[in-house]
Amino acid sequence: MGLTSSRIKWMVAAVLAMAGAWGVLWWGMLPEVESFESVREGYSRSEAVLLSRRGEVLQEVRIDLQARRLRWTPLAEISPALKEAVMKAEDRRF
Repeated sequence: MGLTSSRIKWMVAAVLAMAGAWGVLWWGMLPEVESFESVREGYSRSEAVLLSRRGEVLQEVRIDLQARRLRWTPLAEISPALKEAVMKAEDRRF
């Protein structure tokens, strides 16, 4: 009972069909990636800030003890060395 070209074709077709079905199932389980805008809108600091009449910070009080979230930092304010370190640490396929 040798492998004929017909059997090989059926085996390849079966493997491809199983791989396709697995791919469809796997793709359906992937979580949706949120847009930058929705992440930015949903972001809140873990501190409440008390300001003076002139807008000066008088005090910061931590209101969320479960997480530590500082103010949103614009990319222009991030050190070039940190950007480079993150890029080198990331996977090439990211």
